[in-house]
Amino acid sequence: MSYIGPNHQPYQPPQQPGRQQPSLPGTPGVPTNPNLPGVGGVPQQGNAEALLQRMLLQNLMTVNHPLSPTETGLMVKSLLNLPQEVQGLLMLLAAPQQQLAAQPETVQQLLKMLGEAKIPLTEVQQLLQNKSQEGIQKLIQLVQTNQMGYSGDSQTVNHLVQLLSQVAGRVNNSPVDTLNTLLLLYLPWYPLQAPQRLDVAFELGGGEEEDDSGEGMALVLYLETVALGKFKMVMRLEEKTRVLADIFHDSAAEAVKDEIEEQFTAGLQQESLPPPRVTFLPREAGPDDKGMLAADTTVDLQDASEQKPLSAQGGEGQKLSVYPTGGVSIVVIHAGYSLARLILELDNRLDLLNVRQKQVGDS
Repeated sequence: MSYIGPNHQPYQPPQQPGRQQPSLPGTPGVPTNPNLPGVGGVPQQGNAEALLQRMLLQNLMTVNHPLSPTETGLMVKSLLNLPQEVQGLLMLLAAPQQQLAAQPETVQQLLKMLGEAKIPLTEVQQLLQNKSQEGIQKLIQLVQTNQMGYSGDSQTVNHLVQLLSQVAGRVNNSPVDTLNTLLLLYLPWYPLQAPQRLDVAFELGGGEEEDDSGEGMALVLYLETVALGKFKMVMRLEEKTRVLADIFHDSAAEAVKDEIEEQFTAGLQQESLPPPRVTFLPREAGPDDKGMLAADTTVDLQDASEQKPLSAQGGEGQKLSVYPTGGVSIVVIHAGYSLARLILELDNRLDLLNVRQKQVGDS
């Protein structure tokens, strides 16, 4: 299946290590520099991936062409020294100090290596705070030392500095905003453009085993799309690894419910996880809409002080940082990310079809 990006261009995922990497536009003949800070020789991310990151940086500094949403995401993750794939992110967050004997290929294998594998959000917040500041300094250093032949002003470089500064600002707000920021970074399109939007929260009373640490608290994702309307997705666990997903949706999504469940189930089974239990429910317009969309901003650049609270938190003002202090299961985080991504992919595909139909009708 070919997925369509928000600018109606086919999304081409980055090639996996072991395959030949394509030359980026404007980079033929540009020599690599193994001495680039934080770029050359990144052993934990693989030689092919490190080469791709170096090529992106060289292309950025020497040619100064606008980056695509896919390239922007690759660049920001590279500057933050984060793995390019979500599986690598989960491994980093669940065991930041642990050296694994082998790279797990599925979430189930990671669970076997690490046990319960919960991600402590406060530690994730501290990790990304450090990485965001280091990323800004890394980019500034590349410009100041002129290590890649950079000359003149670069709107792309300035935009990346702005993106990294906004990441740092959102991460400083709360552990919940940190998780939200990470999920956005691992979508194929970054930054996510309005009217598409993703907000993350946690819901009290999400499970039967809830205690003071937040055990049983549900992960909630609020998603706004172009062609499928709005969603509220409540994710929790049953029997340690089985996902329960309540999906509240608008009528526009009625026709794709079966496709969403089929793809969601197939994706979890590829991670050797049991089939999820999915329940679709109609979403009633009302208080939920307060936290869904700010039409004149993109979600990752929006200042948190301008955000209205999600409906579960009620009232006006800042969002409440309610989250499980005991950590969040990597299964829940992976499932929430996977569900949001596949809905956005369906949305982009349908939006493109609608645009083409309108063009045919106008011709």
